[in-house]
Amino acid sequence: HLVMATGYDQISDPEGFGQQTRKALAQSLALGESGIHWQAMAWYLTAQEHLAKNDYNGAQQALRNAVTLFARTPDSNAAEALDARTNLIFLLLHSGHADEALKMYAQVIRQQRNTLGPDHPDYAESLCNYAFVLAESGRLQQARQTSLKGQQALQRAVVMPLIQRVRSLGLLVNVAETNGNLSRAQQ
Repeated sequence: HLVMATGYDQISDPEGFGQQTRKALAQSLALGESGIHWQAMAWYLTAQEHLAKNDYNGAQQALRNAVTLFARTPDSNAAEALDARTNLIFLLLHSGHADEALKMYAQVIRQQRNTLGPDHPDYAESLCNYAFVLAESGRLQQARQTSLKGQQALQRAVVMPLIQRVRSLGLLVNVAETNGNLSRAQQ
């Protein structure tokens, strides 16, 4: 799971991460307090280095630092910040800290709902993933409830817009037929 979550199946040169980390850290130090994002990125890249070496404790601590710093940035919902939180959640789950991981996952879900809205596909997908994690950690009743919410959110996010598009297309065909433009209606 960690390999898939962090994308290490695509990494052939872990040493490249060391160079990236040093560069991000140098930029963050040069920028001072305004470089919090760069500091967070340096910790995020450091976590990737630790994972490449199968040092899960080091990765967990580096991700905690990255998550803390990303939370202090205006773009705390940026892709890197969300990736850092997600990777930390999976590390916590697989290292026996399920309660902490689930609490953090619930916060991410709430933040996505507030930021993206209840009909966004990313929120719906996260709900379904959260249900899976709940089930894996033995919280079956909560997993069922969350799974149902996820399925409903997926319906709203995927099925309803599709139905609206089909209805809009049908309306365009009706308008074209009414106006005598049969060739346009056939298209």
